[in-house]
Parts: sequence; C-alpha cells; structure tokens
Amino acid sequence: MHCERGFILLGLALVVGLSYLGLVSEAQALVVNENTKFAATGGAAGDRFGYSVAFDGTRPIVGSRYDDAEKGSAYVFQSDGGSGYIQLKKLVPGDAFAGDQVGSSVVISGDLALVGGYKADVTVGEIDLYTDAGAVWVFKKDEGGTDNWGQFAKLLPDTPVAGATFGSAIALDGNTLLVGAQNEDTGPIINGGAVYVFEGDGAGNFTQVQKIVPTVDTTYRYFGQSLDLDGDTMVVGSYGRNKAYVFEKDAGTWVEQMSLTVTGTTYFGTGTSIQDDTIVVGAYQTDIEGQNKAGSAYVFNRDEGGEDNWGQVAELLPGDGPQAAGYFGISTAIDGDKIVVGARGQDGQGAAYGYGKTGGVWVESGKLAVSDGLPGDELGFRVALVGDLAVVTAQGADAGAYTGAAYTFTVPDPSVLIPGNTDDDDDVDADDAAVLAGNWGSYNEDFTYHDGDFNGDHYVNALDASILAGNWTGPGESGASSVPEPNVMILLAGIILPAFLRRGRRG
Repeated sequence: MHCERGFILLGLALVVGLSYLGLVSEAQALVVNENTKFAATGGAAGDRFGYSVAFDGTRPIVGSRYDDAEKGSAYVFQSDGGSGYIQLKKLVPGDAFAGDQVGSSVVISGDLALVGGYKADVTVGEIDLYTDAGAVWVFKKDEGGTDNWGQFAKLLPDTPVAGATFGSAIALDGNTLLVGAQNEDTGPIINGGAVYVFEGDGAGNFTQVQKIVPTVDTTYRYFGQSLDLDGDTMVVGSYGRNKAYVFEKDAGTWVEQMSLTVTGTTYFGTGTSIQDDTIVVGAYQTDIEGQNKAGSAYVFNRDEGGEDNWGQVAELLPGDGPQAAGYFGISTAIDGDKIVVGARGQDGQGAAYGYGKTGGVWVESGKLAVSDGLPGDELGFRVALVGDLAVVTAQGADAGAYTGAAYTFTVPDPSVLIPGNTDDDDDVDADDAAVLAGNWGSYNEDFTYHDGDFNGDHYVNALDASILAGNWTGPGESGASSVPEPNVMILLAGIILPAFLRRGRRG
C-alpha cells in the first residue's frame, strides 16, 4: 500500500510540475574584470603582442610576432608580488632576421623559455636555403648573467623542410618537447603538417627522437597547428581534417591511439589542451544557432564510452549566447577542474569564459571581460591558466591597432550544482522531476544539465533518473542527500505513471 501511494503521489507531482517547464532556464554567469593589464615596453601598433602566451604561475611569456618588421620577439614578465607584472626581458634571437616572426609560439618552464619563429629561413652548410622552414630558440634564465634570460640553443628538425613552419606550436612537459610544423608537405600531401618530438636533459639541450604524422593523409590537413602534452599523452589539432589526434607513449615511442571529431563543427582542432584524463578542443568557426562562426568547444574524458576511449562529455558555449564571428574556441586552457575558452570576436572586442566542474558537470563560472576593452581588441585570442589565475591576450589592442596587451583574471569557482537540480534552487524535487519527465526518452545535441541531461550524453533516460533519485531532497531542504535504492524505481514509475493514467481515462 505504501509503495502504491508513493507511485501516485510522485506521479501527480510530475503532472503538476510539467506546467512550470517554461520557467526553467540557463543561469547567466557573472562578468569578471581583470586583475591587471600588462604590455610590452616600447610596443608599437602592428606588433601583435599577445599572438602567443604561456604561464608558469608567476612568469608569463608573451609572443609579439610582428615586432620590428616581423622579425618578432617574446617578452618574459615576473609577478611583482601583488597583482601586477614587471617586464624582465625582451627575447630576440641574435640570428633572427626580418620576417622570421619570432614569438609565433612560446613556452616557459623553470629556467627555460622556448620561442618559435615559424617563418625563419634555414641555411644548411651555407648553401641550401629552406625558406620559411621555421626554428625554435631556447633561452635560459641565467645564461650570460644572473636573470639575463640569454640565448642558449637553436632547435631545427633533423631534416628541415622549406615552408614547413616548424615552430607553429610548441608544448613542453618535463623533458619532452613537442614542436608543430603545420604547413609541412608530407610526401605528396600539401600542408599535411607534422609534429616533432624532442627529449631534453633539463639543462636546455634537446635532441629529436621522433617525427609524427597521422595515419590518414589528406591535403591541407595542418596537423600541428595546435598541440598539448601531459605525461604520456599528447593531443594534436588538425583543423583541415576537422580532427584532433590522441597519441600515447608506448615503450618510448609515440603511437596514435584515436582521432576526435564532432559532427557539424568547423575548424575543430584549432585550440587543444590536455590535463590528466581530460582533453579540450576548440572549433572556433562552427555555426551555432544560425550564428555564423560563433564557435564552440568540447570536453573529452579518457575511458568515456569504453576503456582507452576518449568520449565527449560536454559541449561548451558562451552563457550569454553565441554571436556571429564570436570565434569562441579559438584558444583553450585547462588546469585541474577549471577551463578557460577564448572568444576573440565576442561583443566585437573579444572575451574569455571560465568553466568549472561541479557535480561531475562542466558549467560556466564567469565571463572574463576587460574594463578598457574596445572593438577590434581580440581579447581571448590566446589563453593560459594555472590554478584559478588566467592570462588572456588581446593581440588587436588598442582598438584594432594590433599593439597588443595581456590581462590576468581570477577565474571564479562555479556555483555548486546538486546532481539532479535543473533549476539551481538547491532542492532536487518535483520541479526537477517534471523537467526530466518532459524530456524523457529524447535525444538532443543541445540538451544540458538544465534539461535533465545530468550525465552529459544528450539523452534523458534512466541514467539521469537514477542521478535525480539518488540526490532527492524534496522542497525546502538544502543540499543533496542519498536515498535508498528503491526510490529510483519509485521515481521511474512516477515518470511513467501519468501516461498510463491518461491512457486509462481515454479507455
């Protein structure tokens, strides 16, 4: 008798709750302004300071690839102990020339700073000239004097290739260095792209150990335009193929594991980042809700959908809505349970968006916008993240003059989500069950947590009902609490019961 009464009461609650479905909406995240702004000393219009960025927690390094007739440069900054940053050194290789575009990529780790110049010409034996082959320079903190950040080495592939643009992207984790060469012709494949793997000794010396290309070759693939590395896993973007490739290190050799893609995206693979078991991939020219080149980004988890499979767990979009030419997803960064996504065209001046993981779900925590932003600034062109501190560049500042600037932000924690709570009212109750019931059995790529898709698989089904039942609190109770397993069956019956009741009345 008690079980039957539970069925009926929950079924009635669902029927009543359905009338309030129109009140459920996505919560809008707060706007977060910068902590500080910094720029290159002596920077000029057209320098594109902010074309690249990296951050080690206290020292940002920012590339300025059009500086000095496109010779290019990079700048190392140091925290002043407060919220500001002071310029330590402008890095310009002694053997760089106009047009090399030094600063096309940067990375900083410990006492080493590496800077790519992906348009550098390479001469071998003073005879063979490889135009636009590209190069990467290594600078050391105390080379040539204390805190001097002097030039230490120059890295080239074992066999330079004209037009390869070696140095289009770089990533360093421990002693393993990846260098992208996005325009390298691989055999008959024009602009196929390649990634070079170097191993270092910790003192700034690096030796090439492997060259990587995907197993499937297609013209204009641009493999290596973006890349990232964490331990024994790397991810490499290939926007011409609309893919990102995952490689794992096996007995000292990097082996392709799988490729990632999302149907309906454009330029998928332009922003890639990885940490532990999570990969983020941008698709910055994807049309969203009729908005041309609004952009999107996607989160994948290891072992999602099977062992060693990288399955999609979330689609990230700006909480204030997609915009035409917003270019959301042009850059991404991840650290811990936080993600930052750049959107260089949002609002005309650009923005970045912070996301946090709560209740097992990625949700927007704040829109990063600057107090002095102007149209054309391209804020969000590149992003870096350590902990909750993000560095976001605006290569178009000021007002599209392309002088460039960089800003730091504190990425806020997201509002705590209670699994099963669709309307953010702190209660998992009949209102949330009504949302679940209203979308029951449906698949929709746009379904979110607030539509009853609690596990992010775009379906609303028994898995989501189980999550809701497991966190049922009822009205007026704050926070989630477990309930006995039989209540899962009661919830499912309550969802299905109204249909049977209506069917019975018609009979």
